[in-house]
Formats: sequence, C-alpha cells, structure tokens
Amino acid sequence: MGYDNPSDQESFTIGKFFDLFVTLPAMLLEPDNDRRKMYGKAGAMRLKPYGLEMRTLSSFFASSDELLDFVFNQTAKALEEYKKGEIAIDFFSESICEAINNNSKSFIKDFVSSMNLMAV
Repeated sequence: MGYDNPSDQESFTIGKFFDLFVTLPAMLLEPDNDRRKMYGKAGAMRLKPYGLEMRTLSSFFASSDELLDFVFNQTAKALEEYKKGEIAIDFFSESICEAINNNSKSFIKDFVSSMNLMAV
C-alpha cells in the first residue's frame, strides 16, 4: 500500500488495521492456514519507500476475481477506518496477533462477527 509521505510509524499502524480488517476475515476463507507456522504471522510486513507491503496473506487470494475483490474491499475498509481514527487498534493488538499466529478459528469467527469486520 502506498501513500504520500510514508513514515515507519504510520506504516506499522496501517499494518495493524490490515491485520484486523483483512487478515482475520481472510483466515475464515482460506482452507489451509498451516503456512502460518512458518510464514504470514501477524504484522508480517516490509517497509517500502512508498509505504508498506503486507505479507500475511497467501497466494490463495490471487486464485479468483472474487477473492481479489475481497482483499481489495477489505483493504479499502481498513484504510477508511484508519483515517477515521475511531478505533484504538492497540487495544486489540495482542488478541489479534495471538489469533492469527495460533490460527484460532473459533475466536476469529466470533471476533470478526462481533466487530462487523467484513466489508459490506
């Protein structure tokens, strides 16, 4: 994701919103999350001159137009919520990281539903 005048601090915060709005719901769609044992942990990203490169999703999401649309729409929602500034993302960080890293499907399902994290 690119944005004007990127900073490391802002990129890390945007990455947290990505994990909340994209990675968590995506884990409910992806049939195999075993790769998270070695790769794709919460917050996995690279800082770039233009912003950031998130590395939490697998190539599964490039397998269909519907999945690409899902990622695009969820990313747009993550950025929209980041810009609003109404969500205290650090409040959720520990539970989000734990759920992603441990593939906690039941927690993720309940959390995604209760927080209305899927794009409408």
